[in-house]
Amino acid sequence: MAKQSQPPSINVQQARNRLDAALERLEKAFEKGPKDGGDQSGLAAELSTARDEIGSLKDSNKAVSKRIDSAIGKVRDLIGD
Repeated sequence: MAKQSQPPSINVQQARNRLDAALERLEKAFEKGPKDGGDQSGLAAELSTARDEIGSLKDSNKAVSKRIDSAIGKVRDLIGD
């Protein structure tokens, strides 16, 4: 039986979208650089926010992955694979 490619779970897709958005914000912040050689606290805050969001996304990804693995195991048990 050929394996069919299925679209990623909506939760995984949302996590990827959030990660892409966070990385894009981070890249824009680096491109702007410090204004007038001033304080870099804004950049540091964005970096911290991006890191927090990435950590959250990693946790969500692990949870989704475990659920998918569990579902695959149950389907295999049902079909006797």
